[in-house]
Formats: sequence, C-alpha cells, structure tokens
Amino acid sequence: MQRTEDLAKHDFAILKDGFMARGVFVERRRHYDGMPFVGLRGLDKQLALKQSQWKELDAQERWLSPTVIAVQSICERAAEFIPSPGH
Repeated sequence: MQRTEDLAKHDFAILKDGFMARGVFVERRRHYDGMPFVGLRGLDKQLALKQSQWKELDAQERWLSPTVIAVQSICERAAEFIPSPGH
C-alpha cells in the first residue's frame, strides 16, 4: 500500500507509516516517528537506523571512557583517606 486512497479497496490494510484500515475503522496506533515498521524493507530500514545509532553511541562511549576511568581512579584513591565507620 502506498497511498491512503488504497486503503478503501481492502477490508484490512496498512500503510508503511502504520496508518491502518480495518473494515470501517481507520487508526494509527501511535504517532508516526518516521521509522517504517511494515514489511521487509521497513525492517531493513530499522536495522540500518539502529546500526547507525549503535555506531554513534559506541563512539561516544570510547570518547568518554578515559574520563570515566580517571574519575573512578580518583574516587578509589580518595577512599583510602576516608576512615571507615567505627575506626
């Protein structure tokens, strides 16, 4: 299905953006966020988007990792100078 007009030709149909017709009822179950979710092409597009997001997050994690390690080291060293309760 490509166009909204095509929905009327079928008892049950769904467009790529999730707009659905079932009998006399039409609905979009959620706000369309631009991510297709119908059919193999929609799943392929989702996969490509998720892989792109993963690459961005992975790069951010690698960039932040040295700072996190340095802060953890400082906290561990500082803990040596803080007496434990009861001593």
